[in-house]
Amino acid sequence: MNRARRAVAVGIVTMGLAAAAGAASEATSPAPDLATVRQAATNLTVPFEENRGQFEPAVAFLAKTFAGSVFVTREGQLVYSLPGRELVAASGSTAANPDRRERQRAERGPGWALEERLLGAGPLSPQGSEAAVTHVTRFTPAGTFQADTWERVRLGEAWTGIEVELAARGQNFEKLFHLAPGADPARIRVGLRGAERLAVADDGRLVVTTGNGDLAYTAPVAWQEIGGERRAVEVRYALLEPPAGGEEKAWGFALGAYDPQQPLTIDPLLQSTYLGGNGYDYVNTLALAANGDVLVAGYTDSSDFPKRMGGTQPANGGGVDGFVSRLTGDLRTIVQSTYLGGAGTDQINALEPNEAGWFPVVWVGGYTDSTSFPGITSSSAQQTNAGGWDGFVSCLSSDLTLMYGSTYFGGSGTDGITALAIADNGDIVVGGFTRSENLPKRANGAQPTYSGNADGFVARIRGDLGLIWQSTYLGGNDYDVITTLALAGNGDVIVGGDSESDGLLGAVFDSAQQFRAGSRDGFVSRLAGDLKSVVRSTYVGGSFEDRINALIVTGGGTVLVGGLTASADLHGISAWSAQAEYGGGIWDGFVTQLSGNLKNFLMSTYLGGSGAELIEALIEVPNVLGSPILVAGSTTSTDLPGINAASAQAIYGGGNGDGFLSYLSRFGNFWTIAQSTYLGGGGSDGIHAMARTSEGRVFVGGNTDSLDDLPGIQNGAQTNYGGGYRDGFISLLRDDLTASLFADNFETGNICRWDAARGASGTPCN
Repeated sequence: MNRARRAVAVGIVTMGLAAAAGAASEATSPAPDLATVRQAATNLTVPFEENRGQFEPAVAFLAKTFAGSVFVTREGQLVYSLPGRELVAASGSTAANPDRRERQRAERGPGWALEERLLGAGPLSPQGSEAAVTHVTRFTPAGTFQADTWERVRLGEAWTGIEVELAARGQNFEKLFHLAPGADPARIRVGLRGAERLAVADDGRLVVTTGNGDLAYTAPVAWQEIGGERRAVEVRYALLEPPAGGEEKAWGFALGAYDPQQPLTIDPLLQSTYLGGNGYDYVNTLALAANGDVLVAGYTDSSDFPKRMGGTQPANGGGVDGFVSRLTGDLRTIVQSTYLGGAGTDQINALEPNEAGWFPVVWVGGYTDSTSFPGITSSSAQQTNAGGWDGFVSCLSSDLTLMYGSTYFGGSGTDGITALAIADNGDIVVGGFTRSENLPKRANGAQPTYSGNADGFVARIRGDLGLIWQSTYLGGNDYDVITTLALAGNGDVIVGGDSESDGLLGAVFDSAQQFRAGSRDGFVSRLAGDLKSVVRSTYVGGSFEDRINALIVTGGGTVLVGGLTASADLHGISAWSAQAEYGGGIWDGFVTQLSGNLKNFLMSTYLGGSGAELIEALIEVPNVLGSPILVAGSTTSTDLPGINAASAQAIYGGGNGDGFLSYLSRFGNFWTIAQSTYLGGGGSDGIHAMARTSEGRVFVGGNTDSLDDLPGIQNGAQTNYGGGYRDGFISLLRDDLTASLFADNFETGNICRWDAARGASGTPCN
């Protein structure tokens, strides 16, 4: 396909049954029923089977989704063969009569057929595109048929400059319209026969009423990339005048203002899922695996955490354990989970996969008061818990089924690891907080002695967890903590956190901010990779309280930090800031950009409304003009900057807070809040971690007490709130923050066969 034509992708029809309630304890769960199996496979790619004589001659391709069959005719028409509805008896308790329930499952009304055709289209010639690995052999009275299968089917150029492509997944069938620059989207007119009624719902979905109930097309969203920036374009379904003399309904699209000479993309939703059991579950950290799977970790006191059987530790070791989970990239399947902890309390704060080489692994770090932590052996660098709370590092197989090793890290006081990174040579670099005066391997470090009420620390550990190379304190005369860490291109270690101390090591006359300005300031320090010297430090803050929660090193070598501030005089704020004024509430989120040598503030901005905000995650968007950034965190503001009609979730969900994401763009030195979105239900929700794919999809993780109304949970791996005080959650959306479309579903059942002679008149098929 000519790439210039790949400008618009429109529409996905979702016809599947909403996912069942959360699974019961795996130790006692029965074998999964058909509905559970279908749900688990809901986003699997469904191939198109090419007609080699096994179907009626009018059929070119067949895709059999879990929601019904879709026939593609040789003229480019689409025929949906929908299942019959279950017939429920007027009396009798099915709960008390399981045999009756089974009979009812087998008793269904007639199926239903819908036919779509592209009105006013030129001649179409369906062709398979992207060959699938599946091959089909059919045995019929007419003979044996070997059929090729295809990932997609191209119908060709339906209207001038507009090509149409088809794809199928699990319960979904997708139509994509690719518009060349200058093509007229008003030419897109789709006729639908067999529908009793069409309506556009308040949430933007196109609802199709049939004799067997409603099905829904997810609402479209649109954007254009102009000058390296993604700009939202308003789009909605439009009900059109039907063709004369027939029973067809018709629909198309209505667009707001856009540049017709630039590419335009219209694309549908994404996905969310709960993750939790019957207790308290909290997602702290998130990363992407090499194959697109998502890894999350945190802590839980749930005894029935999902998908733990088969994990390296299937049972909870104590009251609160760390956990690690791996999910497919569509968030519709939990591949594996595992507890990680001993008899005490354990918490994971940092996670980093390393899937290169023969043994793909996942590193996690946190803190524990367990004296029998899993993975500790005689070859561990530190084999015993030295105090009440120690940090720990563990290495697991990336499928979470094997434990390769662990080590404690700490002294006789309280210690905890909050951040972790993998050096180029395989060493593990960790940072955190300590109240121990006898931290291991502190001698010869940049700061070998403990200096205050609490210090930050950084340590370098050999990749086999058998040796601590070096550690160092980092703090002044009072309270200091390291919350985040990244490695520079030359191997230097850059850490961020917050400080109530004066005289922070490395904060000197040419630092961006030499002195603490408020009761608590954020700080950033750059250390040599061997941890034996501090290159430079700087405070980051104003006259009140400021904290740094997130830090990244950009592709250009600058340092970006984000966190929360109560200071109306934050350093680095200028007329070029995206938000130059403090928004209100008890604190605002903020983002600050520093030169790589920490000598200069390059930019600061507030980010907040009249409530309270905090930023906990930052991502640079590479290869885009201005290197814009994404931030994520939590808010209680109903007037968050950047919220508009195109936002994935334009309305504050409620409760005591929502998660939020914001997209910050730059033109020269001028920064703007290009787009924001809320992410939350009727309870309290917060985002704590974020990762982005190269294709522009963003995963966020956090925790929620929104009961079964978290946006996008339909078809998720866990569609129901697990119970207890809070659940973890993971969500997937586009990095322009506009593509959040949550579709309703249509009831599934047995597939009925399309009769070519009858077509799709809307009469039931049997």
